[in-house]
Amino acid sequence: MGKSPAIQRLMKLIDKVAPTDAAVLLTGENGTGKELAARALHERSLNRQGSLVAVNCSAISSGLAESELFGTIKGAFTDATDHGGYIAAASGGTLFLDEVADFPLEQQAKMLRLLETRDFRRVGCSEAENANFRLISASNVDLAERVREGRFRRDFFHRLHVVEIRLPALRDRIEDLPMLTAHFLHVLKAKTQVSISALAMEKLAAYSWPGNVRELRNVLERAIILAENVELQPEDFEF
Repeated sequence: MGKSPAIQRLMKLIDKVAPTDAAVLLTGENGTGKELAARALHERSLNRQGSLVAVNCSAISSGLAESELFGTIKGAFTDATDHGGYIAAASGGTLFLDEVADFPLEQQAKMLRLLETRDFRRVGCSEAENANFRLISASNVDLAERVREGRFRRDFFHRLHVVEIRLPALRDRIEDLPMLTAHFLHVLKAKTQVSISALAMEKLAAYSWPGNVRELRNVLERAIILAENVELQPEDFEF
């Protein structure tokens, strides 16, 4: 959301890339809206009738990664049930690998093979299944540096990195702050009617926003909850 040159360039790039089937790597700091960008790409893609399946790679344990990604068949291991996994769920739509820098190293080769052949096997099954999906990944760390450190496969990185879209930090599009603030106040004021003073807006504009748009929303929500008046003042923001 916004009308700054940085956001206009971002949306133009999303519109250009979305109708293709190229893999997209979204980069940028925490809180810049990478998941929203992934959704915008999906909704403008040829696969928009399918599902957008988001996978938080940092939450996948290495021991269960294969079964969560590729699925299982009943009896593959103790307590295993017939389960399609993220790959099957994304077929016909978009697979979004969030925090892809944390994707288990031992599973990267299998994922690479899937991207090359579009075939995969559930854990415990010898028969291959086909999966056709658009791949979008996101990272807030330098994947090229992870490759140099031996913590990320180079060939997998190049598969993800066909098109890179970098999301701007809020401090680099501070002219969007009034629009974003108005939007969040509208969303949050369902709990209570509230506005913001000109001096308070000046204080927000002078802040560096290391947590970006996510931090802005949290700061406004906290201020609304704790404020003594219906108009937010500079002292309602603790930074």
